[in-house]
Formats: sequence, structure tokens, C-alpha cells
Amino acid sequence: MNKYPLIFISFFSIISLVYADNDITQQLDEMIVYGSGIKHSSAKSAKPTTVLSGDELRNKVGQTIGDTLSNELGITSQSFGAGVGSPVIRGQAGPRVRVMQNSLGNNDVSSLSPDHANGVDPIIAERVDVLRGPSTLLYGNGAIGGIVNVIDNRIPEVVPDKLIGGAGEQRYDSASNESSSALKLEGGKNNFAYHVDGFYRDQNNTHIGGLAIDEAAARKHDPSFNALAPGELINTDGFIGNS
Repeated sequence: MNKYPLIFISFFSIISLVYADNDITQQLDEMIVYGSGIKHSSAKSAKPTTVLSGDELRNKVGQTIGDTLSNELGITSQSFGAGVGSPVIRGQAGPRVRVMQNSLGNNDVSSLSPDHANGVDPIIAERVDVLRGPSTLLYGNGAIGGIVNVIDNRIPEVVPDKLIGGAGEQRYDSASNESSSALKLEGGKNNFAYHVDGFYRDQNNTHIGGLAIDEAAARKHDPSFNALAPGELINTDGFIGNS
């Protein structure tokens, strides 16, 4: 008995007819999509972040960027007077914490010595982002403590929908007779956008009740004060000197 292999060969022919009408064009609306890792929740993101914006930022804004962030988790302020306050993140300060403005390096001398004021004023900020951990490597290899990025919209990302708009803010501190003012104007049309801002701050000594230094307590805890005769210790009454 002869066995012959049985082979089935099938041919399929698929003909698709596509008709295109070039005369009909559908115009889609423009859509702008923004994406950022800091928008995710802390549980879903590998970037430990802190973001201050809107009313929360306006309620917490202080005289310096360090004072503004001093109540956030893991952040304190390294203060050398009311006008100088650099952020300290997880015990790291100075060049280990980089303060940026609109994702660009802030060229001042605050990282060289803690008694120098930072060039970024928080009163004109629209958002403050704090980055910790490996995400700081995106901005250099020296900021092992963290990144503080102050966004003030001086570089407009989109064209505003108004030709002219703005905002103003006025603050007063009775303890030091401080007066702070900030003004912002911005707008645009078509492919043109502009932004103008400015701020002014005037401050006196910080007023207190009584002497700035408790001489009896100072001589008790620090024996070096005993070498000073009464009246030789520079003390102020009613205000803090050099504040």
C-alpha cells in the first residue's frame, strides 16, 4: 500500500479598498500637556518632594527662603539675622543645598558663607519645589542635601490669555516695623509674552521686652563672661542689636 502525503495549499487574497477624500480636513483643537515627576503622590513616586504653592505658600512665606521652608518636614533655617536665612535639609547646608530660580543656578555668595543673604526672595515666588535623594543629580553632583527650586514665572512657559494682568502684595511686621511690598505684571498676545516684577523691603531692629541678654544666666552658664566687669558686656534694652 502506497502512502502519499496530502498537502493542502490555500491561497488567500485580501483586497482592501480605501477611499480617501482629500477635500475634507478636520481641524483639532490645540492641547498642551505638562508632565512632571513631582506631580505624583509620595507613595507612588521615587522622588521625595515638597511643593508649596497657592494659598499655602502665601500663608507660609517669610523674609527668606529658609524662613519660608522652616516648618516643612526635615527642613530648618540657618539664620544669621532677620535678613539672612538659608535652608538646611536633613542637616545639610551651604553648597550641599542648592537654591535655584526657575531651574537655573542662582549665582550669589550665599553658598560660600552662611552669613550672606540669598538672592532669591520668596515674596515673588509662585511655587517652591524641594527635591531630595537621587533626583538632585539632575541638577549637578554637589547638592547631596537637596534642591530648592523657586518658580516665579520670570520666564513665561505659556502665553497668558490676557493682554495685561498682575497681582500685588503688602505685608507688615509689628515686631521689627518691617514693610514688604511686591508687584507683578504679566500678559501676552499671539506669540508674545512679557513679565515684570519687583519687590521692596524695609526693616528696623527687632523689638523685645527687656534686655537682649540675661547677664546673670550668661555668667552662670559661660564662665568667660565673669571676666567682664559690669557694664562691659554689650547689651541692648528693648531691641536685639544687629537684627
